[in-house]
Amino acid sequence: MLLLDALLNFSRQFLSDKIGGLMDAPLLIQPIVLPHEAQTQAHNFEVAKEFPLEFYESSLNNEKSGDIRNIETLAMRKDTGDENIFYDHFFTHSTTTLTTSKSRSAYSTLESMVDKLDLQIRNADIINAVETRDIVSYLIQTHLIPDIMGNIRAYAKQKFRCTACGAKYRRMPLLQKCTCGHKLLQTITRPSIEKYLPLAKKLVTKYDVDPYLKGRIMTLSDEIELLFGKGDGSQQLLTDFVN
Repeated sequence: MLLLDALLNFSRQFLSDKIGGLMDAPLLIQPIVLPHEAQTQAHNFEVAKEFPLEFYESSLNNEKSGDIRNIETLAMRKDTGDENIFYDHFFTHSTTTLTTSKSRSAYSTLESMVDKLDLQIRNADIINAVETRDIVSYLIQTHLIPDIMGNIRAYAKQKFRCTACGAKYRRMPLLQKCTCGHKLLQTITRPSIEKYLPLAKKLVTKYDVDPYLKGRIMTLSDEIELLFGKGDGSQQLLTDFVN
């Protein structure tokens, strides 16, 4: 069914010509499934009929999920080389339908990434089994800090685009306009760099994260102010410092 969907409902004419247009497009189809080439997250899928008593005792002892080996997963079958990795995928609870009343998830209905992250953290606050501090620390370390740093680096290497003919310049010309006479715009602006900074500051202030992470966010904030200036980013004159 998945193979037919890619063959029948796909055309290169559907692909966008913008950046990321080829992302997740089925340009290469591999008809034979090789388990060791699949995403490692898929190997963590449990295929047991029921959970043993030892599992619940381990949860009471706050053991890490990676240390629990008494529940069969696809990774265990992959390591043994048994062909049943493709068969007998059991489950613990039956259901009469695979669909719910929600036709779209909150991830697709929320407009900005900031709203999505905020809702994720609010859910973590509600769930007793989740340590919100760990979620926030992981989010800052793997998403927010790399995003802000990457945008700062991209800003230093950005090009300038003409609003009329679309020509791109590696550096701003001395005339500060295109050869056709129209204005040049930045491809990366200050708001795109700072979009996650207020959220990051809010998280490190509200939650007791590691002092190192908090220091990294404050250092990035100082670096952005050093790059653009404070407030609206208007550049000061040398006489301002003298006076």
